[in-house]
Amino acid sequence: MDTIVGWGTLVVPASSGTCAPARVLMVKRITKTMDSFFMWGKPANPTLLSAFGLTQGQVTHSNKYIFWRKYAVYPLLTFNFGSNNFTAASTIFYDDDALNTDMEDKTANIHLYPNPVTNILIIEGLSHQNILITDISAKVVFSMQNITGRQLVNLAGYSPGFYMVNINGDNGSMIKKITIVH
Repeated sequence: MDTIVGWGTLVVPASSGTCAPARVLMVKRITKTMDSFFMWGKPANPTLLSAFGLTQGQVTHSNKYIFWRKYAVYPLLTFNFGSNNFTAASTIFYDDDALNTDMEDKTANIHLYPNPVTNILIIEGLSHQNILITDISAKVVFSMQNITGRQLVNLAGYSPGFYMVNINGDNGSMIKKITIVH
């Protein structure tokens, strides 16, 4: 279960030694999983499970604080608390590359619409940027380079589903999810 804690500025030391402020959304994630082992459509034999050190119905808890930047595919910072109740982080991960790129400010003037897309995707505010569209398996389905101004992308022949639009160049980088419907 995800709960939004708040939106604000996060300052994390970067590898360059300077602190990079970043606008982030803080999310509290509580995950509860239960192991269920089945063989031929029935619960697995307890004797067999114990041979592998497994228990039917074993519950595992995972607690995290995750900090997301606008347009980011991966979180900027994650505090993993494991099964404890948010008292002491067991691991901390942050994306050093994301700290050194200010995606939010540099791409604020780039707009993609409509979403969902039926035929034509309109991308506005480009300044010598490259466009790459991938399907959910990360296969490139469309690409253009060094585009400025407004670009109309004909997606009429593409299968309905989710796609990622990657835009990068002089004005920074951004990734947006679009949905193609017919």
